[in-house]
Amino acid sequence: MSYFDKRLRLKGFTWKLTLLPSQNKIDPNLSARLVHENPFDVVFQGGFERIEQLDFFEESLIDFRAQSPNCTIVLSTFKNSSSFLSRLYKLQDRHKFHILLNEDPGTLDRPYATNLLRQINSTHKGLRLLESLGTQKCIKLRIDQRIGRLDSLFFVNQLLDDLRPSLGGVQMRIACSSLNTFKSLPAFMSDCLHFGHVKDLLNYWETVEKNDFETKTREMLGSLEPSAYRLRIHPEFWLTIRYLMSKGHVLSSSDLYDKLFWLEYGMVVDSVALDHLWQKQPPYFASNYKSLKWLEKNLHSGFQEMTFVDWWLRTQIGPE
Repeated sequence: MSYFDKRLRLKGFTWKLTLLPSQNKIDPNLSARLVHENPFDVVFQGGFERIEQLDFFEESLIDFRAQSPNCTIVLSTFKNSSSFLSRLYKLQDRHKFHILLNEDPGTLDRPYATNLLRQINSTHKGLRLLESLGTQKCIKLRIDQRIGRLDSLFFVNQLLDDLRPSLGGVQMRIACSSLNTFKSLPAFMSDCLHFGHVKDLLNYWETVEKNDFETKTREMLGSLEPSAYRLRIHPEFWLTIRYLMSKGHVLSSSDLYDKLFWLEYGMVVDSVALDHLWQKQPPYFASNYKSLKWLEKNLHSGFQEMTFVDWWLRTQIGPE
């Protein structure tokens, strides 16, 4: 028995950790169960800028509907050209999902991530619709990303049920993909893919007005060390600090927020276990030159992505 397994058993966890391999082969037994037992509904969020994104989104719909025909799917996007909307409505007829066409909240000025308000707006409204339809557990997913191993949803669901937080005020942890979750930056949970209870995700993705953004940011970071102010440019850090403060936590350093968040509120699932695919990865380079140049910077190795084991060890002995 490994040291890791022993520590899990000492903590009272008796389930077996299984990292699902990144491959296209689907476990037939789990795939059959998924048709009737998928615990998650889904909100896809984001705006369409290229026809390739619409093609990618349709492939994701086909996968979800083939393996989980009864789950509720919401697309929360923005008003677009008539040709795009015509195509979307045809997809809706074929794959049966809800469409929300939101007003564009606009962009933020640099140094902030320009599309953060759009992501917050489309995510929150999509989650709000899921909640009104009776959803409890759900997935928040960008339109340009996909879960290739949908049978891994059982694995994620078991983690969420077994590793519940000890503090009150939340239904369960929010699980994220290791893709774009970095160890080198504090309280940095990837905003690409989330699993959790709809109430917790609504709280995490609470809306904010453009005119209030700078004031809110200064209020949030006023208690932190001066060097933490530079982290405001990262949506992942901004969203996580705001979430913790909504729970009544006002701490003196970003490292303390990091420790608290991963100990009680967040969780990381390996992207290879999910087969988490981003349209910035092959085979989409041919139609996405900017993404190819972005990946050439090799940001992932430089920032050091956090794995599930990294997360668990951090909850036991702290950061490296």
